[in-house]
Amino acid sequence: MTERLDLRRARLNAGLSIRGAARTIGVHEQVIRRLEAGEGVRPESVKPVADYFGVKVLDIAPDLMDAAA
Repeated sequence: MTERLDLRRARLNAGLSIRGAARTIGVHEQVIRRLEAGEGVRPESVKPVADYFGVKVLDIAPDLMDAAA
């Protein structure tokens, strides 16, 4: 099983607020909030976040692997 990236820590280390991260990455603020809370989001919403932080989608949302099975 893939260990989940601490997205909140990564965001704060990048000096970004939730709003700033959402604007920079190009997703809705709710995507960032839900990912940080470990809640589900659409896979296509996770990819830009993963790309920004230089990780795989499953590093941010490992539950997507369960959904694909």
